[in-house]
Amino acid sequence: MTRNLPVNPATVVMALLLAALTWIYLYSQDTDQSELPVLFQPRIEAKDLALATFTNSAGRELLVPGIPGNEFKVLVTGPKGDVKALRPRTFKCEPIIGPEKVDAPEGFGKVTIVLDRKDFDLPAKFSVDPLPSPNITLRYVKYVTRRIKIVATADMYDGYTAPDHKVVDIAAVPGEIEAKVPADRPEPLMVPAKRIRLEGNKSSFTIPGELEDPLIKPIRAFELRVEIVPEPKLARLTLDLSLSAKPENLGRIDLKDKTIIVELRGPEELVREAEKRPAAFQPYVVVTDTDMEPPGLKSIGTLGCHILDPKFKEIGVVLMADMKPENRQVKIEVKSKP
Repeated sequence: MTRNLPVNPATVVMALLLAALTWIYLYSQDTDQSELPVLFQPRIEAKDLALATFTNSAGRELLVPGIPGNEFKVLVTGPKGDVKALRPRTFKCEPIIGPEKVDAPEGFGKVTIVLDRKDFDLPAKFSVDPLPSPNITLRYVKYVTRRIKIVATADMYDGYTAPDHKVVDIAAVPGEIEAKVPADRPEPLMVPAKRIRLEGNKSSFTIPGELEDPLIKPIRAFELRVEIVPEPKLARLTLDLSLSAKPENLGRIDLKDKTIIVELRGPEELVREAEKRPAAFQPYVVVTDTDMEPPGLKSIGTLGCHILDPKFKEIGVVLMADMKPENRQVKIEVKSKP
């Protein structure tokens, strides 16, 4: 007859605890741990990404534009001796970023990526624990197609023109195009063209245009048309000033400023010829009925110049060019009515 021995629960617990401690001891004698740096190099399979940044749970950026990858530390556990032999090799962390992870309808957002063992290229006999945690935050912006307006102005160049020449216009043609644009850019989209380079140019030209922002990619090409013209030649004449007023007022007006400086601007040959014919230009001051009352000394700023020879019509005329516009006035004296 079989006799059942009594079972003491406390003895069973003690036996199990002893077995666990024995396993932990033996395991600790056969395994080792070490912190190792790994290179973060995600494999981004999602298309049309304009920007992607990765930070660990401590807020440290793991991928910087222009740098292949940043290192971060992991805790590696494995057979004793083998762990030490891992150094000085460099291992990589290569999580796959598929399109399903960056599918926010607005085209930008953030998502948490949890790293697991398959993302690391360490041998299978080692366990890997990312530090400070396996959670990585991906912030991303996708490309969308939008219409942009290209900004181009006459001062958007480096270098120099030929002597006595200047840039009067730089224009984008067409001025609006479709482009791939990061989805987080606000509208309206005004995008500067890239500055052009001049090296003694003296005539107008057209070149393929580029955008200053490298993240905006034109779908359609555009051109920059650069207009360069000779600097206008200048000549200054001192001419007699005439009076323009109603006939009945002329006798009461005394011009205190008898002459005025007249600046001529235009093509060199025409300006040089005009210098020799000052009588073709007749500057005047306009005195209205309002200016006649009350009598006394007055400053009048309504000035003009008659060009008597049609040949000189394309010449620009500036009166009192040596003074600020707000100070371009002549003095008159209005006498009392007889």
